[in-house]
Amino acid sequence: MVLRFGPLDQQMGLSNPSEPLSFLERKVQIFTREDSFFIKIDIMDGDIFFGLGEQPSGLIRNRGRFSLYNSSSWDYNDVRQSIYSSFPFLLCIGESGCYGLLLNMPGKVNFDLGVEEYDKVIVSFAKSPFELFLFSGTPSEISERLTEITGRPFELPDWALGHQVSRFTYFPQSSVTEIIEDYTKEFPVSALYLDIDYMNGYRIFTWDRERFPDPEALLDFCSKRGIYIVPIIDPGVRADQGYDVFKKFIGNAIEDSEGNLYFDRVWPGTCIFPDFLRSSARQIWGDLIKSFYRPGMGGIWLDMSEPSMHRTRDAGGFGNNIDPAAVHTLDNGIKVRNSQVHNLYAYYEAMTTYEALKGVMDKPFILTRAGYPGIQKTCGHMDRR
Repeated sequence: MVLRFGPLDQQMGLSNPSEPLSFLERKVQIFTREDSFFIKIDIMDGDIFFGLGEQPSGLIRNRGRFSLYNSSSWDYNDVRQSIYSSFPFLLCIGESGCYGLLLNMPGKVNFDLGVEEYDKVIVSFAKSPFELFLFSGTPSEISERLTEITGRPFELPDWALGHQVSRFTYFPQSSVTEIIEDYTKEFPVSALYLDIDYMNGYRIFTWDRERFPDPEALLDFCSKRGIYIVPIIDPGVRADQGYDVFKKFIGNAIEDSEGNLYFDRVWPGTCIFPDFLRSSARQIWGDLIKSFYRPGMGGIWLDMSEPSMHRTRDAGGFGNNIDPAAVHTLDNGIKVRNSQVHNLYAYYEAMTTYEALKGVMDKPFILTRAGYPGIQKTCGHMDRR
């Protein structure tokens, strides 16, 4: 069963209440209340719930509440409801049959699995266009159907299954070569990750030439030992008139509610943020990825991709998140608030990076911190706890 209410870039409405649907002996209701949509599904005796991506809870989701809104989780703990990624897919294994629920709505989505109402799954979210997919079958059949819709996983390069080395952080260049030499005395290493300290003042797509005076020599040193380098890249672009990357994104960055550039603080200081929902911004990013790539790099590590900010609520921020009122511009000129499309930011960043790397290497490898259904087509997802 597929229920579509959208598409995502159009205004839409729904009568209230809708006629209940019958699905695997369960009643399904979709209705509005004030400014929100609600989906209610009966919980039957023996229903066990899984899914919703990585969550700070047990594997079984029964009697839990979860809020899906990509958020930095440096303080990971078992009472958080929102963490790095959002996967609004719920799997029910029940005595009367198994089903999967996929909700395509990239804003904040709340799942209540028998807390507010003991015998109900309640999914709620702000009024917005959405698509609801309901599948029945065995768990493997449901997984197959899910990836028919969202996409099959990308093909890993062989080296990505080997032992990889990463920490915050490896520098200067001489230390990196020493670490590799020490490691390889004991066992083989397939890749080493470079965190933000390889950059010039944390400016993305740059090298600190004091810490890393000869990146090409480092890459050659590693390549001769069968080791790939995977550098980190964040979305924050330092606001600096002397920085070419900053100038490229003027006119292609997220805006504030007044139509000005949106500024916030991340590792480099005050930054702007590419608007990956625009094809023109994706083109710029892709060109930068291709020009930054050098033989010996295995791929790219995309971090801070929620996107995350350094201003907490105490410092006038939004809990390390971007302002929900920040504005994206779609290719058709429609303006949308970040809160409406927030969980798509990492998806489009990864897609753009993957497509760019496909032009310069055989099997691109990308690791992302944040995600949304479909991101598996282009990258792997790291579990940060």
